[in-house]
Amino acid sequence: MEWIFIGILLVIIVVLLLKDSRRNQEIAELAEELAEVQVADKVQQARKEAVEKSNQIVKGKVLEQFAPYFATFPFHPQDARFIGSPIDFVVFDGLTEGEIKQIVFVEVKTGNMDRKLPKRELQVKECIEQGKVSWVFVQHPQLNEASYTYSQELVKRSVSQKIWSSVGYYFNKLRS
Repeated sequence: MEWIFIGILLVIIVVLLLKDSRRNQEIAELAEELAEVQVADKVQQARKEAVEKSNQIVKGKVLEQFAPYFATFPFHPQDARFIGSPIDFVVFDGLTEGEIKQIVFVEVKTGNMDRKLPKRELQVKECIEQGKVSWVFVQHPQLNEASYTYSQELVKRSVSQKIWSSVGYYFNKLRS
């Protein structure tokens, strides 16, 4: 009789363990599905945020180019020359009046004004503030036969023969 009771208890324990194992498996599957859904949601959210940030950056870059035409720009718009990177503008203050009073490097920021300057922009700012600015005059050497031949070969590789004949004509004009 005891053996029958022990056997029944063992069967009950095995059945309960199997049910528990199935429940654990179901829970694990549900947890995996939930994790997949959460990852998919996070990926979708990250993509959305990336597109929004990209749109903001593009909008900022476009607005930066129009900055001289806004009332808050402290210089004549025609005095400003857009560079874009690592700074936005070089302003030749007074150029339109015929007398340059100063040369000003301008960085335009849109959006969050509490942001720090990126490293390269900060380096430019520091060089300017420390007077590490100079004027260099570069004169290109006369076009000689070797550079003419090299240029001719480069052009031949990149344009059709018909176009090359007119380019060659202008090169010859320049040489003479």
